[in-house]
Amino acid sequence: MCRRPFPAGSTVHRVRLNILSRSNGHRVRNEIVDSATGAPVAAEDPVKGYYPADESYVESDDE
Repeated sequence: MCRRPFPAGSTVHRVRLNILSRSNGHRVRNEIVDSATGAPVAAEDPVKGYYPADESYVESDDE
């Protein structure tokens, strides 16, 4: 009888860890903010990019 192999990293018993504040035990929230203004960035607004030598960011498309 041939059995199908299961991946070693099965998600059935995966534990998800949260980041906590060491001083008070509260969960830490990560927010994406504009580095120049400090204003929150809308969920649909962030894009990935890289910083070449000419000192201007180049956006990377998923396509």
